[in-house]
Amino acid sequence: MYGYNLHANGILLHLLHYESRGEVRGPQMLLIPGITSPAVTWGFVAERLSERFDVHVLDVRGRGLSEAGDLDYSLDAMAADVIAVVNAAGLGNPVVLGHSMGARIAIRAARGNADVFSGLVLVDPPVS
Repeated sequence: MYGYNLHANGILLHLLHYESRGEVRGPQMLLIPGITSPAVTWGFVAERLSERFDVHVLDVRGRGLSEAGDLDYSLDAMAADVIAVVNAAGLGNPVVLGHSMGARIAIRAARGNADVFSGLVLVDPPVS
């Protein structure tokens, strides 16, 4: 596992990369944590997922080691971050796994950009 930063959608975003540990490199996965979870709290899940996927865990804007401060924290802004991360990191068409608020971000990102992702896994999305 290693961390990396990239500029996407006009801000600095941080990700953790858990390289695929399978005999054959697995497909790319972008994991988007929920509202209270920085990327590092998903390490135990990302390690298991790396048995089948090449996993990148995003610190969404304002969380973990990503840029914070006077930013737009709307779902639309965070969805735009996800699309920009996929492009900036060269993830191709990743599977996106979103938990809670991360699931809402994933839904919002896919709504206007369905061709960017090869699949969505939505875990406990708020439906309010």
